[in-house]
Amino acid sequence: MEAADKAARIVRTVVETLKPGFAVRLWTGERIGPASGPVLVINDQDIVWQMVRRPSFSTLIEMWISKTVATKRARGPSGLPPTRADLYR
Repeated sequence: MEAADKAARIVRTVVETLKPGFAVRLWTGERIGPASGPVLVINDQDIVWQMVRRPSFSTLIEMWISKTVATKRARGPSGLPPTRADLYR
């Protein structure tokens, strides 16, 4: 199994186990989690290994600054930003 496949498997396992209320989009374009709502975008498979080796807030900040992790804003059914009710349906 390639490193990219292993990293994707780790992310899938975490999202499916924790069910965080947001989806994760992998570097491959695969979306894991709810079909609608906010999305955590992982742009580089290497960040999975960074979080496994050094799971800290500063590591997450470094990833955010380097744009290897991003967020995608959720949209409600009308195409506008969602209401609280949209997020908890």
